[in-house]
Amino acid sequence: VSGITGEWQKVVVPLKKFKRITDWNQMTEFVIVFDDLTSNPKEGIIYFDDIYFTDGKGVEEAKEVKKTKEAKVAKETRFPDTVIISFDSGDIHISAREFPKINKMVDILKLNPKYKLRIEGYSDSVGVDELNLLLSRKRAAIVLNYLVITGGIDPDRLHAVGYGEAKPITENDTWQGRALNRRVELVIIEK
Repeated sequence: VSGITGEWQKVVVPLKKFKRITDWNQMTEFVIVFDDLTSNPKEGIIYFDDIYFTDGKGVEEAKEVKKTKEAKVAKETRFPDTVIISFDSGDIHISAREFPKINKMVDILKLNPKYKLRIEGYSDSVGVDELNLLLSRKRAAIVLNYLVITGGIDPDRLHAVGYGEAKPITENDTWQGRALNRRVELVIIEK
């Protein structure tokens, strides 16, 4: 397909009809109908990524371009079966540095609708056991909520559990070890 660039271009299209789209994830097709261009033209701005325009003759070619892009995305989203999200001491908030890992998992889950995920929360050994267990459960719940609310993942595909300070991945003797133990593990359990 020729003429496709990675640059943004402004295109003004007179619209005969326009239906408000509230859920872009559900949209499978967007059709612009050109009718009498001189009567009451309207102007609007819509920003799109990955839109291919064709005269109808290049539809199959455009589909091949899309398949190639999807294959590239699938290759780029290969991911280990377990991803570790780190937390600060005593904190349940996801830090900004961890969002790319979670968002990558969202991409994996969306590309693989049969995958299910176990979200395991952990803490270090500082403090009372019962509070560490509660903290680990809250961490797992926060990540689950992010995956559902922000990521749009079906909650039936997710299971959250907290283990507290049980199952450390390293010793809790140093601050570095404790930092590694304060985590949520995203584990793909069904493929």
